Amino acid sequence: MTRMVLLLVSLLTLAMTPVQSRIQFKNHQILIDNQAQPQLWGAEVQYFRLRGGVGPNISREEVISLWKKTLSHMVDAGMNTISFYIPWDFHEYKEGHFDFDGTVDADGDGNADYPSRDLKTFFRLVEEAGIKKIMARPGPYINAEWGFLGFGAIPLWLHEKYPETHMQDSKGLNTKLYNYHHPKLLEKTKIWFKTLYHEVLKSQMGPGKPIVFFQLDNETNFMWQSLYNHDYSPQSVDRYQKFLKKKYRTIEATNKAHSSQWNSFKEVFPVKQKGSSEAHRDWYRFQDFSIYKYLNIIREYWEEIGVNESQVLFTLAESYNAAGDGLLPNFDLRNRKGETGMMTMNLYPKTWESPAKPLHNQPFKADHDVKAMDTATDAYLGEKQDWLLGPEIQGGWWKGTPVSVLSRKQTYLSVLGHGLKALYIYYFHEGNNWQANWSFEAIRPIFERLKSVEEYKNKKKEELPNKFWDEFQEVVNQELFVGVPVRAVMNDGSHIYRDNLYFDAPLDGNANPRSHFSLVKEIGQKVIKPYGHFLAESTELTDSIVLLKNSKHHAPSPYKKIDSIRLQSDWSGGLVGWLMQKGINPKVLHWNLNSKKDIFANPLIFVQDNGLFDKEQSSALKSYIKEGGVVVNFLGSSLSRQMGIQFKTQWENSHNEEVTYKNEYRWKTQNDVLASYSEMPSDCQKLFSLQTKNLGFSCKIGKGIFYQIGVAPYHLFNTDQYATLENTNEKTVFVNDLVHEANLEYKLKVSGDEKVVVFARTSEKQKAIWLTAKNGQGKEVRSKVQLSKKLLNKTFSNPKNLEIKELLTGKSYEVNSLDGFEIHLQAFDSQVYILEEN
Repeated sequence: MTRMVLLLVSLLTLAMTPVQSRIQFKNHQILIDNQAQPQLWGAEVQYFRLRGGVGPNISREEVISLWKKTLSHMVDAGMNTISFYIPWDFHEYKEGHFDFDGTVDADGDGNADYPSRDLKTFFRLVEEAGIKKIMARPGPYINAEWGFLGFGAIPLWLHEKYPETHMQDSKGLNTKLYNYHHPKLLEKTKIWFKTLYHEVLKSQMGPGKPIVFFQLDNETNFMWQSLYNHDYSPQSVDRYQKFLKKKYRTIEATNKAHSSQWNSFKEVFPVKQKGSSEAHRDWYRFQDFSIYKYLNIIREYWEEIGVNESQVLFTLAESYNAAGDGLLPNFDLRNRKGETGMMTMNLYPKTWESPAKPLHNQPFKADHDVKAMDTATDAYLGEKQDWLLGPEIQGGWWKGTPVSVLSRKQTYLSVLGHGLKALYIYYFHEGNNWQANWSFEAIRPIFERLKSVEEYKNKKKEELPNKFWDEFQEVVNQELFVGVPVRAVMNDGSHIYRDNLYFDAPLDGNANPRSHFSLVKEIGQKVIKPYGHFLAESTELTDSIVLLKNSKHHAPSPYKKIDSIRLQSDWSGGLVGWLMQKGINPKVLHWNLNSKKDIFANPLIFVQDNGLFDKEQSSALKSYIKEGGVVVNFLGSSLSRQMGIQFKTQWENSHNEEVTYKNEYRWKTQNDVLASYSEMPSDCQKLFSLQTKNLGFSCKIGKGIFYQIGVAPYHLFNTDQYATLENTNEKTVFVNDLVHEANLEYKLKVSGDEKVVVFARTSEKQKAIWLTAKNGQGKEVRSKVQLSKKLLNKTFSNPKNLEIKELLTGKSYEVNSLDGFEIHLQAFDSQVYILEEN
């Protein structure tokens, strides 16, 4: 009896003891199986694209050769980690029929259809190549310009057998996308997960096993489309009605908020509205909540099967981009510990061409996005950690938008310099698409039917009028689904409808290096290998200045002149770049995610007002100002109004007019959005003006100062006009005054040419300072970098005897760092340096 009691006690104790995760974060470094990891440097390698050809029956030897060749190039580039999607449609080739070893001969010709389905062998080859850390991405969505719809990887058989799983538009027509919450889609997804796990993944997880990161879905954001394109299916509308009922309780309260006249919740139907409509914002909030619930379901499925965070780290992939009426990532909802996954960052700073052919379309996107997403992950980890993962960092782009070597270099060095500690280049290679011809074959009979009409039958395809194409599009929408661009498909004018992927990746479709692979290799060999541990354990040297963001403000603005998407993404990047011109490296923190202590420990806070500040945040900011803080509020007036500062706002556009700051500094506006203010409080001081109009003022509140600024002098700093932007010194004088007003000391100063920014990393374990410098203009520059004496004395025993090394060139020279040192950059160049004791 005693033995039995002791056994039961032991079993209960064991069951109640929490299982320690094999993935931990300590002192800003990731530990896997209790081993601190260096900088993770890797690539997305898509075994399913490296098939050796478009069709079936490619020899197994050819496929294995391609895989080995690609992995060899990874190793040559010093890479120590790999990521890859696992496409559902490729492996479940027929409902209930799976192939994970590349042996299935479904067409009965005596040959294996696709040896490239041999996922088991691919795992083995990765291990044999010496790459020990894997990020698995099993979908169900993977996007990736893959599958019969041009994104994937939902199987074709699901569409054919269960067409009701598609989302619907407002007319009730099926669209290309799938309903995240449709029971049949979720049922089949769960079967896919369970089979994949038991057939392949289970043996690759656990202590000592390679899978450490596990992505839940991918870029779950309605495929960069307007929320008014989807989803009006009965299930979605029903969930929307329940969402409103939970929020407002009564239909009367809903009508009052929405300015509507519904008789009951069962009548409510989402209608596109603009401007100040609360219904417009509620449709956004509902879709954010809907995506959160979907991701939560996906995570629960994996946990039921046996995958949990004692084995892997669940992640999400988000990009700080959105289409018009689209969704930016909601960090409050999609980044919840134990409910979804940890936020990660996909980054593409160069995505379109312009006449000036600038280095980047968004030159400070990398700076802003790394900072914003890094601090968002703190909420998931439950503690402040300087650590972020990037599953997709721009490895190229499609034809028509060349991405230069200098552009790639600046992207990679920028994200490393700001603290992206797991970097995967995407796409690393090209290859063959899957079922790319499906759309053409599906709509061709409709095309031929319509073209047989007397009006069109004698015309060549290029002679068909717009009337024909409009009619053709409408018939395809009705008979197939909405979202197939019929003219592009028939003319093969879109990249996603081609058999072969082109992305100007470092490796081509035969795994041969392109010229810019040498950059990837150079960074791997000269930066990552020798300094990987420094990068992994170091933290970014930031100043006590905050750009404060709020995911709830991603919703549409009540101000017609403000686009919330641009303000929260592009303009925020511009604000970061504007500050960095002066050597200031700001923090980007999040209201409701980062602690109030961390936010208010800084003497200077910037916010952008799109009309959505609430009482709680406004009251907290006012208290902070009273205690001596400085808040700079750009554009809108909801914050000041909530704080009790009343004035009238007039919105206008301005081009080529002079803005004056303190009657001393002037610059010409360039398509600026402006807010002018009248009836300014008597105890406030006017600062900015446009002719006779007041564009900004400051008010003393208690011990601190509140600034209301109606012009965003920074918005062009994150556009392709940055390279040729004039008057940058005049536009940034205000920054110098703010730093002085807040009694801040510069940790790092850059003097000399404009548009040169420098930022730093430091480590408590190593006596060194890491510097990243980038030149945003098309000419050679020389600039002087001055580090504060306090920083130098804290870091080095003898700051008068230091050596600075330019890592990519190998050049080094002695410096007396107290006097500063000069950096030399070619046009649009970027460099990294290490400053160490000599």
